[in-house]
Amino acid sequence: MSKKEEKGFDLMKHVLVPKHVIVSEREKEEVIRKYGPLKYFPKISIRDPVIRQIGAKPGDLIRIERPDSIVPYYRVVEGVPLVVPRAIKGDKEEFLDSEVEG
Repeated sequence: MSKKEEKGFDLMKHVLVPKHVIVSEREKEEVIRKYGPLKYFPKISIRDPVIRQIGAKPGDLIRIERPDSIVPYYRVVEGVPLVVPRAIKGDKEEFLDSEVEG
């Protein structure tokens, strides 16, 4: 959980943040049939604050619903969550399980 979530701040309730939804596998297949392969879709980073808050993973398809638009926007989550060394002990490294802030 991020520091902002711990303080009770919900990005999704901000007036300037449109609704983001992880689409189901069924809807994902329909979108691919209609618009083509996901490799041609616009990307959104795994480190995007809204993507982190909704719990999306690389390869997920996100539907962004803006109040002023009839057609939803789609984005494919890309990137690899960061795993950084916490400590090096001899020949072994211990790693953090969560993403790095910043």
